[in-house]
Amino acid sequence: MTACNVELMFAGDESLYGDASVYTAQNCHALVQCVDCIKPRIIYSKSKLTERQKVQLALTLSEYEYTCGSPVIPPAHTLSGKVFTRLSLTCESII
Repeated sequence: MTACNVELMFAGDESLYGDASVYTAQNCHALVQCVDCIKPRIIYSKSKLTERQKVQLALTLSEYEYTCGSPVIPPAHTLSGKVFTRLSLTCESII
């Protein structure tokens, strides 16, 4: 498995963050677990995911290991810019 901890490489890429309005309960679509601290983190999307996008997300989550503060989707992925996690979270952050 490849770690998807690429925040530092793409810190200037605004598409990784989404706008602030995406981080609401109504935009919560899935959970991902950090491999370091085992805390669940929310995956947000501004729009409802299609069945195909849900499958793509599930496959990607099974392929990559997520760590707090990193993008949940690699930048070149088709879901990049569509699904987000809070990049400001760290393993020390509360749930």
